[in-house]
Amino acid sequence: MVTTLSAGALRYTVATDFTSVWRVLLTGRVLNEFTGRGVDFELQTDPASLFVRVIPDGGFAIAGYPELDVPPTPDPSMLVQLDFQASGYRPARHVVPLPSAGPWPVEWPPVLLRPLPGVLQGRVTQDVTPSVPLAGAHVFAQDPAQHAVLLRTPVLADASAGTPVREIQLNPVPLVGPAKHLVAPAAPGDTRVMLNDRQGIVAGNLLRLDDARLGQLARIQAVSLAPADLTLPGDVTLTLPLQVSLPAGTPCVQFAAAVVNPPDKHLAHAIAADEAFLRLDADVAASVLELTHGTDPSEYHDLGALTDAAGYYAVSGFGGLAAVQLNASAGGFPPPPHPPPRGPPY
Repeated sequence: MVTTLSAGALRYTVATDFTSVWRVLLTGRVLNEFTGRGVDFELQTDPASLFVRVIPDGGFAIAGYPELDVPPTPDPSMLVQLDFQASGYRPARHVVPLPSAGPWPVEWPPVLLRPLPGVLQGRVTQDVTPSVPLAGAHVFAQDPAQHAVLLRTPVLADASAGTPVREIQLNPVPLVGPAKHLVAPAAPGDTRVMLNDRQGIVAGNLLRLDDARLGQLARIQAVSLAPADLTLPGDVTLTLPLQVSLPAGTPCVQFAAAVVNPPDKHLAHAIAADEAFLRLDADVAASVLELTHGTDPSEYHDLGALTDAAGYYAVSGFGGLAAVQLNASAGGFPPPPHPPPRGPPY
């Protein structure tokens, strides 16, 4: 279309190439993966020329000029990258195909953000007045509806639904030489530790580094032969990195692992690194689980938290579910029959 415009003594002939229309191209919602509630979030797009409007209760809309932002191509659509971030949640990236010729808006399925896990802590006491703390009490998940289990230490890596999980029995290995301990500090991420003595330490067995309440289970990959005198301090290599720092003098106890209660169980839902709750497809009776990772090394975890001398317990990784029933047991005290459900404060 050609239009003639006059401005004072000047006349302009304007040829309009096209008419652009501001349109809503994409809509959707961002929800807490476990509660289904809307999340306050931030959204960035690529291309960045798109206009983003965040709506209360987790809604969002993306608008633009289709002729400019979604130009015609030989392909029927173009890919738009959406990056979601929210305080207290893992980030998520979605790649959305926008049709080059409409129809618009595209309604995208709900974006589920996974909350970051927190710390579960509390105290176990006798039901008397004044209260008396119970040392060495066992805090565990008692939730047959979800087949949920509480790990004493968080998982190291993500695992998808269907991942095999094995029940394990730990058999103490007879001690050869003096009791084993670290002679040098170890840091998170280390896969090599130095023991005071390597006599009787065998690759393929498990080490519990630190005591039963705080210790991490790790499979031995290799035992250094240098120095050749095994009574002298030397390195032991682990298949997976340490999760926490350990000071010199930390006790180390060796176990042989045996699979019990076959067949394998499986993850009923995906788990993310740093979470300590698993939801399985069946209940377990063993006190240790092996979480497999295909061709990568397996993880080994004690089940349930133990209280200290003052009756307190703490477990990192409280997350991965909306709510869970927790219970406690101690020698001479029956577990409460109806444990109340607890949910992370998402």
